[in-house]
Amino acid sequence: MRRKTHPPTPQKPSGFSLVITVTLMILLSLIAVGLLSLSSSVLRSSANASTMMRAQANARLGLMIAIGELQENLGPDRRISANASSVLPDANEPELLGAWESYRWDAEAGGRPDYSGKRSLFGRWLVSTLDSENATNTRLPSGSLPNAIQLQRPSPGAGQTQSDGLRGSIVPLGTDDNSALGGYAYAVIDESQKVPIDTPLDLPEETYEEIAFRTSPPRARQELILDELDPENVASPETLVSLPTAGLATGSENILNYQGALTTGTYSLLTDVVEGGFKKDLTTAFESSNVDLADIFDRDSLYFSPDDGALRWDYLKDHYLHYRDLSQTDSGTPEKNLRSELRPSRIGTYLDPEEERLLPVISKFQLIFSMVTHYAHISERVTFFNQNGGNTNYGVPHLVYDPVITLYNPYDVALSLEQLRVRIWDPPILFGFKKNGAWLRSQHARGELHGLARFQIAYEKDPNARKYFTLFLSERDRRGSPGDPITLEPGEVRVFSPWVEDDWTWGLETGSGDYSPRAFFDWDARNEFGNIDGRTGNRLGVESIPGWDTRAGFQVDHLSYGGDRPPATLYDFERNNGIGQGGWLGIRITDTVSVVAKPGRSNANRRVPDFAIDILAGSGRAGSNLEDVSTDLVRSYTFDFNNVEEELGGTLVRPEIERTWRVRDLLQRPNDKSAGGKTPFAMLTMSAKTTVDDYDIAKPWLHNHPVVEGLAQDTGRVGNALDTYDLRVDEIASFSDAVQFEDSTGRGYYGASSQAQLGTTNVPMFRVPVTPAASLGDLIPGNLAPSSALPRVTHPLGNSRAHPLISSGSVTNSLTGGDRRIFGSGLMLDHSYLLNDALWDRTFFSTVADFAGDLAPRRDARQMLEGFFQGEESLLNSRLAPLNPENQKPEELAASLMGMNEEERVERIAGSLAIRGGFNVNSDSYEAWKAVLSSVRDQAVVSWSLARSESEGRSAFPRATLPLVDDNERINGISMENNRAWAGYRSLSDQQIEALATSIVEQIRRRGEQDLAPSLSLAEFVNRRIDGSGALHSVAGLLETAIEETGLNESFYGDYSLRVSGTDSLTPADLTGLAEPAAREGQTAEGSPIALTQGDLLMPLASFITVRGDTFRVRAYGEAREGRNGPLVRAWCEATVQRTPDYLDPADENHLSEDELTSEVNQRFGRRFRITSFRWLSEDEV
Repeated sequence: MRRKTHPPTPQKPSGFSLVITVTLMILLSLIAVGLLSLSSSVLRSSANASTMMRAQANARLGLMIAIGELQENLGPDRRISANASSVLPDANEPELLGAWESYRWDAEAGGRPDYSGKRSLFGRWLVSTLDSENATNTRLPSGSLPNAIQLQRPSPGAGQTQSDGLRGSIVPLGTDDNSALGGYAYAVIDESQKVPIDTPLDLPEETYEEIAFRTSPPRARQELILDELDPENVASPETLVSLPTAGLATGSENILNYQGALTTGTYSLLTDVVEGGFKKDLTTAFESSNVDLADIFDRDSLYFSPDDGALRWDYLKDHYLHYRDLSQTDSGTPEKNLRSELRPSRIGTYLDPEEERLLPVISKFQLIFSMVTHYAHISERVTFFNQNGGNTNYGVPHLVYDPVITLYNPYDVALSLEQLRVRIWDPPILFGFKKNGAWLRSQHARGELHGLARFQIAYEKDPNARKYFTLFLSERDRRGSPGDPITLEPGEVRVFSPWVEDDWTWGLETGSGDYSPRAFFDWDARNEFGNIDGRTGNRLGVESIPGWDTRAGFQVDHLSYGGDRPPATLYDFERNNGIGQGGWLGIRITDTVSVVAKPGRSNANRRVPDFAIDILAGSGRAGSNLEDVSTDLVRSYTFDFNNVEEELGGTLVRPEIERTWRVRDLLQRPNDKSAGGKTPFAMLTMSAKTTVDDYDIAKPWLHNHPVVEGLAQDTGRVGNALDTYDLRVDEIASFSDAVQFEDSTGRGYYGASSQAQLGTTNVPMFRVPVTPAASLGDLIPGNLAPSSALPRVTHPLGNSRAHPLISSGSVTNSLTGGDRRIFGSGLMLDHSYLLNDALWDRTFFSTVADFAGDLAPRRDARQMLEGFFQGEESLLNSRLAPLNPENQKPEELAASLMGMNEEERVERIAGSLAIRGGFNVNSDSYEAWKAVLSSVRDQAVVSWSLARSESEGRSAFPRATLPLVDDNERINGISMENNRAWAGYRSLSDQQIEALATSIVEQIRRRGEQDLAPSLSLAEFVNRRIDGSGALHSVAGLLETAIEETGLNESFYGDYSLRVSGTDSLTPADLTGLAEPAAREGQTAEGSPIALTQGDLLMPLASFITVRGDTFRVRAYGEAREGRNGPLVRAWCEATVQRTPDYLDPADENHLSEDELTSEVNQRFGRRFRITSFRWLSEDEV
């Protein structure tokens, strides 16, 4: 990709040059007391000049005074600019430009932001007034300026309040006897609140450039303001001296009516409005192996402490660098091999991870319980029953439990792994059994039911016995046997369960010897049933493959006590026979067997959780001690409940599930290759939350995602509706009620539902970089809240919503108790607010580095910079333009930057760059917002397998780097079923963009009016407000509120979402820990792929938004008379003034922050302004 770039100051400008030194301070102080005598002197000295020359001299005087005010009020970095209409919506002078000091609330200091105090940070209105003190009155624009002259015509198409346009008061100039012989007026205009008229950027030549364009689009769509401004009609920006010349070039006759929305060009400096100084370059910081991030940023985490679960800089760097580790990116099918991610450790939870491990997660675990009966197969038992009526007239009842794991790849790249182990501990469900209505264990009759471990003969009376079993997951090979590596496509949901051979029968299972079952029958604890696969000898777990075969299942027959069966359960012929009094039993096929089941804790040892699942690596040493998995841990999920029975049994009609069958109805004969009479009755489910399934109602795509570094879920601390997974016990009647998946692929369902009707097989949740980041927008869809500690936040950067676990009036909440290794300090953090605060104003991506990915070709950073400074190449962030105020040779400037050590370059490279077309989000120009929001209009989206999805006439907002589905639900390269919208993205029509722009302007004005100040930092604009839930923007950010009020998502929710109001049908226990009820209200599908979010909007805007201007247009007016009664002569002029990186006083280097400045001049006046153009105006142009 090549483009002729146009730096704002390629050389020292000719004509006017504002070289301001300490004398400016003297000048400004003299203006207040000696302006009249100064002007009189000027007039007397030019007594022989024409009246027009004196009018022009007065205009130039006004111009210089205006620039002096501009230097003082907007020269320092920590200054913000906004128009009066954005803070005083009913202003009579809406187009006046104001200057404020920036504001940042220190969240770590506690308390709340003082939004009302923002008004005290106002500096002045940059307009001429009869009394200079009036300009410092915030409410000046509410009245009408006296003795005013129009300096810019009204802009009816720019979304401004209707007015007389931009005006300034004429300040009279006279002789010593105060005879008014002339005057001047001026006003300053912030060009960054408008859209530059631009030419089209050359189309990207490479895929990586097309991807980068989505988070750094080259231009706003000026043609949506005026059709005639189609870039094909626009000459080179260098020739667009003014809007009138643009009008002439394009044939637009009414272009001057849009002066409030259009400009010929702007450049914004990469300065930090919060602390002053340059923004820090994350490209250099993350690409380098030598930069100490903690040293650069003065801490290990971006905010608070790692002990609070705050994001570490190292994690963010690791996320950024994933593009180096992917394969197949050049074919558009990026894949991550998980060798390093599956390194085992001794801990399964990470409070403050230093790297992002791209692991699949468990979206669902199901344990399906069935009853089945078999003929006795052990020879002595067969003989026993043959002597008492025939073996085939009896059935031995078995409790069967089928474990089914649904793995979910939450990322937009494929994941490949050799294998994965999953260990299940102590399922929290209890059982009791009856024969012909009589309990098989005496404790059952007293209401004491038992967990699975107690039905193993070795542990039948051990209340502390633990039940654990392990699945070893792999893919089928070509023969249909387990063992091949697993590949999960982007967002893929895949069901795994124990492998059942095609020719499996109960006879095959038990036919190798009386006491030698192969894999599914538990009788001898020494065999490590459920942990060693007797078929393959695999000591890492039972071989498991995609899909679920209902024929087999783990089985136990020890339903009573050996030698201690209640008399009522014995046949007469069993009473005096040891074989007939075992813990197993045969029941006549005409008799009945019953099961009673209910949720409950299965282990009496309170030092272990109520339930747990571990993801294990499958390392070579993992099989040495089967119970101890501490050397093979990858992630752990533990669950504790206040009341297991009540909390897991909430969906049950009765407190207990009880079913009774004739034994013959459950029979599975030895040679039966079907499930026979095997009949399900209950299911334990652990599931990640969806948006419409009838369990705990939540907003999983905002507050409950499962992609974290392990967890400890404890309903005594946080209710199930507010945490990550739902656990429940359901009564079921058929296998089709239990597990739904595609037979041919083994894919399950997620998204709106885990069922086939509304779920989908591929649902990418998080973006993985396949190219270097072009802007902060690339980080928005990433998983940047991965801590094991609560709260969960799905896409924290760029979005900003209140969380149910934290009051909207705070960014923290304390959660007492719990394991510090998992919960850390117990301080829950509003990750969205704090991430936005840490990044938006202080950092940027220069995209200058020696990149080393497959999709982004290797580029030498120095050569890249040379071409960039020569104006022959663009950087990956196409919005960046070169700055070279000292007029160095490009190769010298590039060598200078690359010759710095990398930590210096992090802090200094911003001084050689500017944002072309930077947009001040305090703008309340509807037309400008419409064009800015359409920056990605017509831009094709590169999708999976390098398919191209056209977006003609629409603006697309994909989160995934290479989406699987386009906005019309057309598939790109991966076969998938059902609701494809969940794998795609949203796009907006021009009409929807117009409605959204109108709503955004309304929200900007509402916030500005309330504070009597604009957003005083970019983070403040992005973030919600820290205030009570009924307060403005306290539950959702400004842009999110605009989306909601426009109703852009309502038609997409449909069957895929539920409306949440109040506490619905939830119990108080479900909502333990609820701190902000308003955060739960709304639609359950908010934040999901079918919903447009604030973060989606900010992804393409991130590269060029700001909260201040650096390019200004100064309009000045002068008038003069020849004598008291002579005719009035008028003159208007205009100058474009650009703030530059260098401080006014060269005593301070330009990379220093404000608190590091030594010069009082620089502390007061900031960075130097230069006049880059000047022209006289005709009255018609005004």
